[in-house]
Amino acid sequence: MKGGSKVVVQPHRHDGVFVAKGKEDALCTKNMVVGESVYGEKRISVQNEDGSKVEYRVWNPFRSKLAAAILGGVDNIWILDLFMYCNTKAIDLFGYGKA
Repeated sequence: MKGGSKVVVQPHRHDGVFVAKGKEDALCTKNMVVGESVYGEKRISVQNEDGSKVEYRVWNPFRSKLAAAILGGVDNIWILDLFMYCNTKAIDLFGYGKA
């Protein structure tokens, strides 16, 4: 999946999760460290209307139980809220993602 003008990223019903709609749909999250891939996952870079670029990491449901659960229709994912909370605290504590 390639980014650019052919891919539209829309928020999912779960906070912090997005759906990239293009040639094929993909579940993704915002990449906190642009240009870095942790597990060799695919990345999508999308240019916003204001000219800024946002990078997303694509989740593979065959490698991620959380992605498989979301695609399977699970409604209440408290671990996702905990995960997003911990990431936010890491940003606050260590300054990740700040210029």
